[in-house]
Amino acid sequence: MSVRYHVISSMARGWRVKRAGANRATSVHPTQREAFRKARELAKKDFGEVVVHGVDGTVRWSSSYTKEPYPRREQSQLKK
Repeated sequence: MSVRYHVISSMARGWRVKRAGANRATSVHPTQREAFRKARELAKKDFGEVVVHGVDGTVRWSSSYTKEPYPRREQSQLKK
């Protein structure tokens, strides 16, 4: 099961990064861009998903970061 991080507006404090199911925000940032960067960093580490919400709460964008089923190899590692 993948981990989902939400970027949510908080009128008083800026933008929150909140893990799905958590009671408290993982982090708080002054801009949506900074909050998205932190959420993306966490999602990449946990092979999860980021859901970005607008000020009105609607979903603006989402993306998932999963392991590749077949990792890429360098050209020198390929058999000839």
